[in-house]
Amino acid sequence: MSRKQTINSIFDIWNVKVHIPISIAFLAVLAPAIAIGLYYAFPGNREDLKFASTAIAVTASLVSAFYIGRNLRYNALSQKETRTLLFPNRWNDSSFSDAKKAIRRLRRELYDSSIPNLSVRRKKIEEMFQDDPDLELHLIDIFNFFEEMAVCVENGIVDETLLRGFFRSILIAYYESFEFWLVDRQGGKSLIFTSLNKIYREWSK
Repeated sequence: MSRKQTINSIFDIWNVKVHIPISIAFLAVLAPAIAIGLYYAFPGNREDLKFASTAIAVTASLVSAFYIGRNLRYNALSQKETRTLLFPNRWNDSSFSDAKKAIRRLRRELYDSSIPNLSVRRKKIEEMFQDDPDLELHLIDIFNFFEEMAVCVENGIVDETLLRGFFRSILIAYYESFEFWLVDRQGGKSLIFTSLNKIYREWSK
């Protein structure tokens, strides 16, 4: 995704539009016009007309408030869906393909039948990172992506159901393949990838 597209997406996410049906707007203009006409046409009934005009104004305000509230709720849901769909769009974007390809290769080599246990796997991954420093950066990028998504889920600003349907098996596979690396990177502290840890526990149930 280009910088311009990203900026446009951000503005689209936070853009709020309120639409009121034309019929309601038309009635809101027509009703006062009729009331004014009746006020001058029937001077003897002006007190009744004042009461009726007030009732019409209150009703119009309530109706307008209802439609504005409904459209604000619709916009909030629409924005949430837009924020949600950014994650699968980013995951499938060509700019992310190199990282995914590199980590698939890393996983194949780490889980080769010739690597008998976890200690050998730890040594192997460090050797591979030394030979190709970009490999570790790719792995960090992917887990930073998962952590960002998990933070959004945790704070309710994206639709967890949609993301879980798309990412559940992917996230679990990556997490379980590199859990030993995550633990080593955390160094006994729970401050790194905390939201990812939580979402993994929830989604793997």
